[in-house]
Amino acid sequence: MNRRPFQKWVSIVVLVALGLPQSVAHAYGHFTHQSVVNEAWHVMRAGVAPNLVSQIDWEGSAPADAAPLDTVGDCALPASDSKNLCGRTVTQAEWNAFIATIKTNRQRLNKLRHEIPLVNDSQSCGGLAFSYGFDGTVGRFGVPISQNHLNTDDGSCATHSSGTPPGIFSTLTPGGFLPDDWEKTQGLVFGWHAEHRDDDHGDTWVDMMPILVGQILNEAGKVWETVVAVILAPFVCAYTWITGGSDCGSKTRKLADQTNPADVLKGILPGWKNKDASDEGVGFWHFINVQPGTSNWYDDTQGLFYEEAGPAFEPSGIDQSIMLAGDLLFLNLDASESAGCSRYEITEDETSFSRPSDDRANWSWQSETIGHTQYSPLDNFALYGHMRLQSQISDGKFGISGMGWPLHAIGDATVPMHVVGTSGWGHRPWEDFVNDTWAPLMFEKCSIHEPGSCTGGKPNNALKLDQLKQAKRVLQRGFRWYEFLLGHPDVRDFITAIAGETFGMVAGELVSNLFPFGSIWCDACSAGYADARSDGFFGTIKQASIDLYTDQGSKSAFDDPEGYYAKKARLFGLARTNLERSSAATLAYLLRVGDLAVDVCTPLGAACTDFHKCCGEDVTCTPQGICARNKGAKCNNTSECGQASCQNGRCCSGLITSGSCRVNDDCCGATCSSGTCCLLKGNACSRDEECCTGGRCRAGLCSNGGAGETCTTTGDCRSGACISGRCCEAGGGFCNTTGDCCSGTCTGNRCSAGQPGDACTTNGQCARGVCAPNGICCAPTGTSCSPTGPCCGSSTCNGTFCQGVPN
Repeated sequence: MNRRPFQKWVSIVVLVALGLPQSVAHAYGHFTHQSVVNEAWHVMRAGVAPNLVSQIDWEGSAPADAAPLDTVGDCALPASDSKNLCGRTVTQAEWNAFIATIKTNRQRLNKLRHEIPLVNDSQSCGGLAFSYGFDGTVGRFGVPISQNHLNTDDGSCATHSSGTPPGIFSTLTPGGFLPDDWEKTQGLVFGWHAEHRDDDHGDTWVDMMPILVGQILNEAGKVWETVVAVILAPFVCAYTWITGGSDCGSKTRKLADQTNPADVLKGILPGWKNKDASDEGVGFWHFINVQPGTSNWYDDTQGLFYEEAGPAFEPSGIDQSIMLAGDLLFLNLDASESAGCSRYEITEDETSFSRPSDDRANWSWQSETIGHTQYSPLDNFALYGHMRLQSQISDGKFGISGMGWPLHAIGDATVPMHVVGTSGWGHRPWEDFVNDTWAPLMFEKCSIHEPGSCTGGKPNNALKLDQLKQAKRVLQRGFRWYEFLLGHPDVRDFITAIAGETFGMVAGELVSNLFPFGSIWCDACSAGYADARSDGFFGTIKQASIDLYTDQGSKSAFDDPEGYYAKKARLFGLARTNLERSSAATLAYLLRVGDLAVDVCTPLGAACTDFHKCCGEDVTCTPQGICARNKGAKCNNTSECGQASCQNGRCCSGLITSGSCRVNDDCCGATCSSGTCCLLKGNACSRDEECCTGGRCRAGLCSNGGAGETCTTTGDCRSGACISGRCCEAGGGFCNTTGDCCSGTCTGNRCSAGQPGDACTTNGQCARGVCAPNGICCAPTGTSCSPTGPCCGSSTCNGTFCQGVPN
């Protein structure tokens, strides 16, 4: 290890100031982690909005490059270029399918359970009690949430975020008010889970071994490892050479370490809990060192290992101070208490994917001090949460807490210091710079780096256009990462690829003892940041360290003001690119979760829309917006049947004049006729509409006006006439018995032609060929007649034939 004089000085300063650096392993602050996820959600909203460009109040005509977001971007760059947004040429059909996936999967994501604990702050926060939606889904989360969920870290009341989308997203409505848009706070809900992974204090417990015992064992262990390494080196290197391997030195060292009896004793002997060191070590599991040549003893990718931390394996002053503090105080990981050991050491028993972790015994975790322990990498951190999420969905719980780990890992994988495993080299100042400069980085407010974006200190349409272009870039990168996820079911590949891209962007930066202004690597910045909690002198140093990255520092100390701003702009651009990359990868992962949530459903009795799938067989979303059992489905009580009722163990509609039915069981004791529940002839009724098609309600019974049924007038009869209070069929009408016919004669199921006196409607129904205007067959003048048979017109029957009245 190359302990340079400057770094030794830094170590002493840090140890004196604090004993152990404050939050040495944390990545982006709570605000940034939540905001990255929220940005991804709003970009998805923008992606499905057909009229986003038209909603911007352009001055004059719209710029030529203000194209809608659903157009394919330029993918002409080679796949090896880190600026390539798509990785290959994308067809319009593929892009349209991607946008369609966003539409569908946002609706699925909204149906997941938000899993944010309910908090009643009526006693502590102004007498207000907040409720998070009656059905607990992300889409129904009715109250915007604060960064720290109602209360700040010191217990005081926090102001709720308004949830109002920034800039071009503020008035965005994807095609009108859609059920999947709700309060537009869904991104804050997902982001809440991402940010709170920095609060898992149970991940790390640190023990302090008695100093004298630790010193004796340390010295004995060094002697053992030196002797064993000298003995084993020729054999290990020969075997490595024969098998075509490399790095026999690292293998020899590992073998000597694993056989060290002093380490076993150190791992077995109990120590005292150190709460402060435990809390500061939460983020030990949030690193992934993707530099070539790392020593990966237990995983395929190295996590945090301070001995090889920093760019080009140059540990910073902060890194060395942590190792020194751990050695002096004999601080080691308590594996039995640290949840991180079991969570992120993913063995072959826990995953079906290749490349599992080596199963380390507790003594192995505890044998080295915290500065010399190899921690599990960030990609394992993400896989743990993803496996938890899959379990939540497959078990029907549909919670989203599991996705907090992968979403957090995406943010960490775009921080340069996290992908080289260092707590120094400007780690905390860089993250605070990003956190403090979020608004101008994401084109929510003006910046000196975007000249012309503001008029009179206020944003103008140029700034809106920049934000629109940024949303396009996030969408295009999101397309690439979504395709990557479809081809790589192991989420570790995803996180490792993001980290590798991040490292590729900054690998060529200068490393120097003095702070290299304009470089991402700034060891002096971290040295000045030793105590993040200090005010006064140290607080001033802290702010000065942050200012080295921001646009707030003074340029008077530099001979080249123009070069000063150029370097600032480069760092500013690097920070923005990483935030866009993080938002794009987050967008892709959210879409992938939507794919997994295809079977998520809305419970029986809960509110729903056409976009919701209701849980259970024979359950659908009713026109009234409630998940209810279909008519005819088995039921336990009427509440399960929506607007219908539960009778005889089945949902039924009773008598309806509109709506639909499929079979008789859909109707409560009635009949399903032509898709409508109705009553057949002879059933009690109260109005005509209750009787089946063509029926009438007469004297409290359904009637269809057929022959033999009660009538008052001929209009009550379906056909024929009403004679003596009953309907009868005229000549030629269908009949079963003679009583069905007005003529009294039924031959071959047809009523015979009517004789004089029988009812009729047409001349053809009368045997004599004449139907009088009063609907009675009559005998024409000169034809035979009976004394009572009517003659036509003014003719009368003289006893033998009809005789007309003489002139």
